[in-house]
Amino acid sequence: MSAFRYNPLGFYSWLRTLARGIFEAEPNPAHYGIARLEQAGYVQTVITQNIDLLHQRAGSKNVLDVHGSMRSLTCTSCYRTVDAQGYIEPYLERGEAPYCPVCGSILKPDLVLMGEQLPARTWLKAQEASKNCDVMIVAGSSLEVLPVAGLPMRALENGAHLVLINHTPTYLDVRADVVLHEDVAQVIPRIVAEVLGE
Repeated sequence: MSAFRYNPLGFYSWLRTLARGIFEAEPNPAHYGIARLEQAGYVQTVITQNIDLLHQRAGSKNVLDVHGSMRSLTCTSCYRTVDAQGYIEPYLERGEAPYCPVCGSILKPDLVLMGEQLPARTWLKAQEASKNCDVMIVAGSSLEVLPVAGLPMRALENGAHLVLINHTPTYLDVRADVVLHEDVAQVIPRIVAEVLGE
């Protein structure tokens, strides 16, 4: 957060390559598979730390972006929130930093930067979903970034089953019902085919 606060133009210059990658990325088979499971009623909530909106682009509806996204921007002075459409294109194409249409101050992307709190409403919903689920599938996460890494423990404490799909081991492998050290883009479609009887 301090990088943005003290040098917002430098921050935007640094972010541009990452932002271009985010907006050019396409959902993979895991994103589409999760969306299909949601549409069929098997997935109630998608909790993601990613800021790329790929779950939404794949068709998921109930997505909690716990680290925010670049879908919107907030003014650093008057706190007005605006849709990123119309601001992102000039930024990606020409490096133009976005400014508030009302007061002219710099706009900050609604991402959770180092040192910032998670969006309160989203975080509460994520905790509630974790507490009330029957099964939690953790897909493609090393479970190393807190506080989100603690959500599967909350699910386990409330009697849920835990499925972990990740290339590398996690701290919860010993507690999970199923552990698959594989590529989510290969495993999720197989799960979809099995569950949906394809």
